Amino acid sequence: MFQIIEKGILVRRQTFFVIGLLLGALTTFGMVSAQDGLTETYSDGEITFRYPADGEVEISENDLIYIDTPDYTVSMLGPGIVGNFESGSDDRATLLIDNFLDIIEAEGGKSSTVELDGRVLMRQDYEDENFTGFVLVFTLEDDSLVLVDAFSAVVSVDEYADTVLEIALSVEFDSDGVKTDGELPATLKDYDGDWQDAISELEDLGAIPTGGSLVFLENRAFFSGRGDWFTGLARRASNTDIVMAGELTFNVGDANEFETCSLLSRIVTDNEGQAIRFLDVGIVNEGSIFYLDRYGAGSDDYEGSQIDVDDFDFTSPHHFLIIALDDTLTVYLDGERLINQAPIAERAGSYGVALRGRGPNALCEGRNMWVYEAPSVEAGVCEVTASSSVNKRTGPGTSYALAGSLSAATTAEVIGQSTDTSGFTWWQLADENWVRDDVVSAQGDCRDIPVTTP
Repeated sequence: MFQIIEKGILVRRQTFFVIGLLLGALTTFGMVSAQDGLTETYSDGEITFRYPADGEVEISENDLIYIDTPDYTVSMLGPGIVGNFESGSDDRATLLIDNFLDIIEAEGGKSSTVELDGRVLMRQDYEDENFTGFVLVFTLEDDSLVLVDAFSAVVSVDEYADTVLEIALSVEFDSDGVKTDGELPATLKDYDGDWQDAISELEDLGAIPTGGSLVFLENRAFFSGRGDWFTGLARRASNTDIVMAGELTFNVGDANEFETCSLLSRIVTDNEGQAIRFLDVGIVNEGSIFYLDRYGAGSDDYEGSQIDVDDFDFTSPHHFLIIALDDTLTVYLDGERLINQAPIAERAGSYGVALRGRGPNALCEGRNMWVYEAPSVEAGVCEVTASSSVNKRTGPGTSYALAGSLSAATTAEVIGQSTDTSGFTWWQLADENWVRDDVVSAQGDCRDIPVTTP
């Protein structure tokens, strides 16, 4: 069931079974040309999309998403209804998708699908006495199904269709992207770029708490030849809860002997500077990755594992992102989670890069290596700090009355959160007034702060 917005009022329109009529003669379309004006981004940790600067995003009580612009409206089935193509995420999704696919089958719609940017899309224009518009159906990479209804009472379809298709193609739905039951996200998007982007994604997904800081950024380290090579990084920085990332290029020197190229963290040295404890994560010359947690000086004081990787490509660099929090380790290789919260010993230590080479051509090169210290978090406690004086409001939006200010360098406890119609997050402070997320720095267990309705 879709809804439309008419003169600012939500009006329910029975189109669940009308879809069959609209898709009676599905049409195909070519690649969409790039559009100007998709300057805003909406993201709530599950669904992300771009939309025009003159649009406003709203979520209805039954999880429908609206992008309302002056000339047209786009309604989209949101995360609570979007389901998996095969099984559906809940009863509503299963019912909707099963019925919809039956309609497509009956109308011969499968022959009218087209693939754009790896997504299968179907479209049908429609017109009634009040509106012109089109229904758009498409799948995401994980086979989630999304339905979009775009319509206008003031302009023709031709004037906004390309922009709506651009919005649709920007949609990303992270069915595995939300932390549940202790599991971290199965895949990451920002694993190989700037550390700020990677940390922002991890914070948005609830994988790490907010409010940490960069420990170091190293552009390059290089080793080659036979021997056990190691260089320390940030030797004076001893941290426990960290995110470490780097791009490793490994050239095998001898395929018959054990060789590795790796990143090290939680390094503890003795009085002679020898590493007696360390957490080692990297590549094995057999085409696998490994982790080794040497938690003591004894010969048996270690835990570890080796994970096979199908068709490992040694000719290209590979991106590691390592999350060590308390007594668990999670490792991503090229954005895919291969190790999920493996048990490790909890301790503080420094960092390094290492090569175990057994042939003359062995090579290990690390690039864009960085470490971010995650804050120690008390469950359920979130705080915000203002770097300069910022306005407080009586509610979560700039339309609410001013309620004083949060002074520079002042920290306040957060008791609630809300999202305004433009997609901005607002924090409710202990004094029950509100500040917007982008003008303060949030730290602590902020993801689990309850949503408050003003």
